[in-house]
Amino acid sequence: MSRRQVRVRAASRSGRTVAVDTGTNQEKILLEWQNKLRAEGKNLEVRNFANKNSTYLALASGRIDAYFSPNPGIAYHVTQTAKTPNPTRKAGAYSGAGATLQGLIAATTKKDDGVVQPLTDAINYLIHHGQYTQWLAAWNLSEEAVQTSLVNPPGLPANNS
Repeated sequence: MSRRQVRVRAASRSGRTVAVDTGTNQEKILLEWQNKLRAEGKNLEVRNFANKNSTYLALASGRIDAYFSPNPGIAYHVTQTAKTPNPTRKAGAYSGAGATLQGLIAATTKKDDGVVQPLTDAINYLIHHGQYTQWLAAWNLSEEAVQTSLVNPPGLPANNS
């Protein structure tokens, strides 16, 4: 397994150095994994960098084994580095909502501003007419697709968000 192909399994996390963005769901999950491994007498080093460029430089240079981040940013980086001598590879996926939930992430607007329904209608138009699928494919984000845009869909429970 190369330095850039760390799998999301307990055994593969032990002894690794993984970068994560501060204040994210991914950081919360990674710190939980770190605590579980510590309880088993194992180590997982968690690193934070000031910006994505610093993180990707650390990944490319081998100073970190992996970068745990939301899929859209990773998918974009994979696309951008695909034809380079040292391309980044996606090792797997893990819901930012946690092991048992799949989060539906969306754009939000100020409550009752009148933009929500027109925005939803516009996105559904793009979905129905195929532009949505084309745009996602162009940015290596096809697996992020939703079937329809919804206003206030059932989501994460307040105690697990």
